[in-house]
Amino acid sequence: MIIKLKNNILTRYQTKEIMKICMIFLSIILLSYSCENDNNTPKPVSKEWERITNPSGYSSLTDIEFYNNEFGVICGADGTVLKTENGGAEWQAVNNGNNYASYKVFVLNENEFYLGRTGLFKTNNGGLSYTEIGDLSSFGATIFLIHFFNSDNGLIYKSGRVYKTVDGGQNWNEIYNGGFCYKMQFVSDNVGYIAGGATWDGMTYGELHKTVDGGNTWINLGMTEGVFNGEIVGMYFINEDTGFIANFNREFYITQDGGTTWDKRCDTLPHIANDILFISEDEGYVAGHWGIYKTTDGGITWAWDYKNESIILTSIAKTPDNKIIAVGNGGVILRKE
Repeated sequence: MIIKLKNNILTRYQTKEIMKICMIFLSIILLSYSCENDNNTPKPVSKEWERITNPSGYSSLTDIEFYNNEFGVICGADGTVLKTENGGAEWQAVNNGNNYASYKVFVLNENEFYLGRTGLFKTNNGGLSYTEIGDLSSFGATIFLIHFFNSDNGLIYKSGRVYKTVDGGQNWNEIYNGGFCYKMQFVSDNVGYIAGGATWDGMTYGELHKTVDGGNTWINLGMTEGVFNGEIVGMYFINEDTGFIANFNREFYITQDGGTTWDKRCDTLPHIANDILFISEDEGYVAGHWGIYKTTDGGITWAWDYKNESIILTSIAKTPDNKIIAVGNGGVILRKE
């Protein structure tokens, strides 16, 4: 009897342990299932992209830029200007006083920002009113690039040339003949890059130029065989030395010596790029035809992060605390925290 009682106790103990193991196993299964959606496809680890309401309607949006974690500006067709004061969660329309499209926006601070098409317009009151500065509309070409260091000193790119002002845009002097560029980024007050090129009749070529003295002089970096055989459609530098480019041939390159040499990271991107953005040397995003794709290994491999074959995104930007916003045709505004 004693032996049988011990065996019965042992059996009940084993049964409890088996039940515990089963419960743990069941919990793991349920937890795993909670990380999948109704189609049994894994949910992304980070927050999904959110479609943000565009208060201007369905205008084509061409550019976006942020000043800080909260304040940013979007420009686009039909005089569209939108601004946010809460990191892109909500946008309000601020009329720029005309009905033609603005191609480029540059934000100097929450009160001062610039809009460019053939002429250059400036607001000093956060978009309530605008003034055309300089005589840039007199020769009809698009202002593709704008960068101001302060209220007096700035650069634009128009008619294939870099122009500089030292009097707040009233007068402009030609500094450099840069071919055809439509991407500009300054990573410091001294070091900056412009990039572009052209594609027509089955031919494509790329251009990349660099300044190390705040735009006073420029050098042509676009001589490396292979790298610049395609129009540069996307460019982003995370510091003065490390940067990335995507070209029209859907190739992706990295430089780690300020553009002197380049290494190919990817032969075929998922689709044509219009703009690129990197959070770190590993994590990056490309906005373009059909949406947004992402890399987590510095551009070696890519996967769709947001895909919609009916949209074309034109510009992507981030706040200092890494909220990401992309805009494009049809008035699309996408946001990811």
